[in-house]
Amino acid sequence: MLLLSPALAATLAVLPLDGRGVTAEEADEATELLRDALAADGRFDGPRGTAIGTALAVGHETELRQAREKAAAGRALLGKGDARGALTALDEAVHLHIPTGSGWARRSELADVAWAMADAHLRLGDTLAARDDLLALAQLWPGYTRSRTQAKGTAAKMFAEIELGAAKETWEPPGDGQIAALFAALGSDHLLFGALDGAGTLRLSLRDRDGDVENLSTTVTLPLDALSDEWTDLASEVAQRAGGAGRAPARGGTDDDIDEDELNLDEPVVIKPSAPAPASRPLKIREGGGGLRYDEGPITGKWWFWVALVGVVGGGTTAAIVASQPAEVVTVYEAPLWSVTVVPP
Repeated sequence: MLLLSPALAATLAVLPLDGRGVTAEEADEATELLRDALAADGRFDGPRGTAIGTALAVGHETELRQAREKAAAGRALLGKGDARGALTALDEAVHLHIPTGSGWARRSELADVAWAMADAHLRLGDTLAARDDLLALAQLWPGYTRSRTQAKGTAAKMFAEIELGAAKETWEPPGDGQIAALFAALGSDHLLFGALDGAGTLRLSLRDRDGDVENLSTTVTLPLDALSDEWTDLASEVAQRAGGAGRAPARGGTDDDIDEDELNLDEPVVIKPSAPAPASRPLKIREGGGGLRYDEGPITGKWWFWVALVGVVGGGTTAAIVASQPAEVVTVYEAPLWSVTVVPP
């Protein structure tokens, strides 16, 4: 009889996919289909979108509440015709979102703030600043004007032009600084990023804590079909690449896994992995007196979007970017352990 001790399941977090020529809603649907397929595959545990958002905001609930209050106040001031006052409140909302990870977990909220800021800049006659706001919006939430009935007027016309250009941009994975920040905040063993374009091409980048990278590209059917086998096949390939040849089995074993010549049936035998599991190792991300500096990601060409993610590690508002006192965030990763015990009959 073979007894397999419970394995500690590795985790694979699928971050929200970006849209290139598809709407943000379509990209989100593709994200959920990929998460569902990976969950059905069973080789990895994967946090859902709500779990990711909660993890990124841990310890920053107050900032998130205040960010939402400031955003609401900014929109109210805009409605009263006070564009300058609205910009002040909206800018404060952006900075309060910084430590909460909203750049990944609450993109729709940041999209609403970006739209309001563009509107305020246009009312003040600052067309260049408005275009910057709308470019960030097009990269963050494509199809915004189609999903928000109130998004009309001059800003909507500008956004349509900007969105066409943004859809043609080549997708690239986030920078190393953002990836390190997400590993520290989520504690996952693997992170999966990607983008879906209007031709159905899905580009993915799989990262692990050791810095290993696997890039995948496939084509999925549009409109998206949850019953399509292509999602199952894709999840299987992702799981296989994430697991590697040396990963311990996640479910039971067979007699073929045991070399009978090496067994002494007079006493239990414990069979362990050929390579010992690595000891727990802390991942440290430090902030020096000169302030934090991280790489910009591909969809973060303008101001607040990449700053919002960096703040996950910095843990503050504007002070998360320029700080006078050193700070340190430590995440400890425990490697999976497993063993097989053979008990003689």
